[in-house]
Amino acid sequence: MPFYYKTTKQLLLSPLKLWAFLFFALGMGTSFAQTTDDFRTNGAVTFASTTNWQRYNGTAWVVAGSVPTSANGAITIRNGHTATVDVGVTLDQVLVEGILQINTGITLTLNDGTGDDLTVRRILITAGTGTVAGAGSFV
Repeated sequence: MPFYYKTTKQLLLSPLKLWAFLFFALGMGTSFAQTTDDFRTNGAVTFASTTNWQRYNGTAWVVAGSVPTSANGAITIRNGHTATVDVGVTLDQVLVEGILQINTGITLTLNDGTGDDLTVRRILITAGTGTVAGAGSFV
């Protein structure tokens, strides 16, 4: 049986209640779902060292045993963190909420994988070079 509204007030409130439910049920309007093998920063990081990198193991964020590459899932440089590209690396699905810095003489290659390959919401500093094979956005 379809929804039946007795009053105009119910008609107006019900869609608002539905929207509010969806807003909170779906993660407050934004999807931040992580998948196994996603990486994120846990402080200042470099791509030559595993220090301060975390990897999602399917259940929780754990200390990463390696640095992320384009073979991994999404890579998030969190707000307040700086990730320095200090060795040549190929990446994919990078979200920059903090700072991504590419050192002089270093090449960052973006692989053309699923979705945006590079999304910059904060700061990208480059003294090195970049090879772009994919799509990206600056927000």
